[in-house]
Amino acid sequence: MRFAHIADCHLGAFRDKALRELNFKAFERALEMCMEEKVDFVLICGDIFHNPLPSMDIVRRAVDALMTLHSNDIPVYAVFGSHDFSPGTSSLLDVLGSAKVFKKAVNFIPTDEGGRLESIVDEGTGVHIAGLSGLKGGKEGEYYSGLDLSNLSDIESDKIFAFHTTVSELKPAYIPDKYSIPLSLFPKGFNYYAGGHIHEPIMNDVKDMGWVVYPGAPFGSSYTDLEMEVDRGFVIVEDWEPRMVPLDVAEFNRININAEGCTPAEVSSSILEYSKSCSGKVVLLKIKGILRSGRPGDVGFPEIRQAFLDSGALTILVNRYGLSSSQVTKASVSKDEPEVMESRILEDMCKDSAFSLDLCQGLLSGLRHGKDHEETQEQYNQRIWEYVGPVIERWISSEKNDEIDPLASKKEEKEVMEPPANKKEKDDMEKDDHTSKIQANTSRKEQVGLFDFGGEE
Repeated sequence: MRFAHIADCHLGAFRDKALRELNFKAFERALEMCMEEKVDFVLICGDIFHNPLPSMDIVRRAVDALMTLHSNDIPVYAVFGSHDFSPGTSSLLDVLGSAKVFKKAVNFIPTDEGGRLESIVDEGTGVHIAGLSGLKGGKEGEYYSGLDLSNLSDIESDKIFAFHTTVSELKPAYIPDKYSIPLSLFPKGFNYYAGGHIHEPIMNDVKDMGWVVYPGAPFGSSYTDLEMEVDRGFVIVEDWEPRMVPLDVAEFNRININAEGCTPAEVSSSILEYSKSCSGKVVLLKIKGILRSGRPGDVGFPEIRQAFLDSGALTILVNRYGLSSSQVTKASVSKDEPEVMESRILEDMCKDSAFSLDLCQGLLSGLRHGKDHEETQEQYNQRIWEYVGPVIERWISSEKNDEIDPLASKKEEKEVMEPPANKKEKDDMEKDDHTSKIQANTSRKEQVGLFDFGGEE
C-alpha cells in the first residue's frame, strides 16, 4: 500500500507572477511524481488554494492537474484548510468536491455533546480515512475538545487521521501556544496522522500513536516561507513508513546585507555586486542596519531590482524592514496610550489627504472589529454600513457645504421660502423635489462606492 500526503499548496498565493508560476509548477510536479510512484491514492491536508475564492485561471489549472490523477485511476481525498474556509458561504472546495474532482475526507456529525466523525473508505486499499478541517485563527480547537472518538476506536481496519491544525507537542517555537492543539485530543489507534498547516516538514514517530507528519508546503506562500532553508516537497507513505520527496522547482540566492554605518550609495554598491551571479535564480534580499546618513529610500531599490532582472534573475524580493536611518527621530509614546499614537499617525496621514481626520477616525473605528466566522458576508456588510454609513454621509455633506456659494445659497433659500402661486406650480415643485432626492441618493451611492467593506483578506 502506497499513498501520497500533500498539504499547504496555497495556489495563487503570490502577487509576483514568477513566484505564482513556480508555486503552481511545484504542485503540478508533485502530482506527476504521484503518478510516477504509482500511488494508490493522494491525500491533501488543507490549503489547496490561498483564498477560498481564487481566480478562475488558477482553478482551471488546478482542476486540470487533479483530473490527470483520475484518468490514471488515482483517487484524491482532502480536508479543508484555514485558507480554504469561507465563513457564511460555500468554499470553492465544496464545489469541486460536489463535482467529484476529489472526495472530502471530513464527515463531521454534530451531536448535543459536540460531534463525532464518520470515516470514508478508499475502495482500492480498504483504508479508512477520518479527518477534521482547519479554521482561521485556530478556532477548530472547539471541535477537537468536544469530539466523541468512540466510533473511531471501533474501526479495526487500517486507518488514517487527516487534520489541518498545529500540534502543541510538535509545533515550531514561532507559533503561539494558543493556536495549537495537544495530541491528547486526537483519536488513538490510527496507523498514520496526516497533518497540514505548518509550512515546514515535520516527521515524528510519537510513542503510543505512530507517525505524526507534516509534509510542509511544496513551495511556500510568503517571503518567510521562501527564506526558510528547509526541504520543500511532499511525503510518500509506503506500508506506513513516510519518506520525504523533494521538489526543487527553483534555485534561490539568499542575500543578507549589513548596512550598519553605511551610506545609501555604499549599500547600493554592495547589493549590485551580487547581481552578476543571479541568473535563473529567485533572489531574496534582506538588508539590516542603521544608515550613517540618508534615508532607506535613498538606496535606490527600483534601480537595484531592475539590475537583477536585467542580469537574468527570475525575480527579486526585498526585505528592508530592518533598515533604518540615524536621521530619523523616533517618537516615544506611552504603552498605555495607544489611542494617542493612533491619533498622531492619522493626523500626519490626513495632512496632505483629500479625506478629513474625522472621516478616517470614524472609518477606523467602524472597521476595527473584523468579520466573525459565524457571520455571513451580508450580515458583516450590514453591520459595517450601519456604523460607517453615517460617518461617510456626514463627510460627503460637509464637503458639499464647503463648495456652496453663500450668495447662491441665500438666493435658493429665498426661492424655496416663496409659496407656489397655484396648484400646478405646487405639483411641479413637488415633482422636482422628488427628482432631486433621487439624484442626490444616486450621487451619494456613487461617492460611498469609493469605499470597500469586503470581509475577506
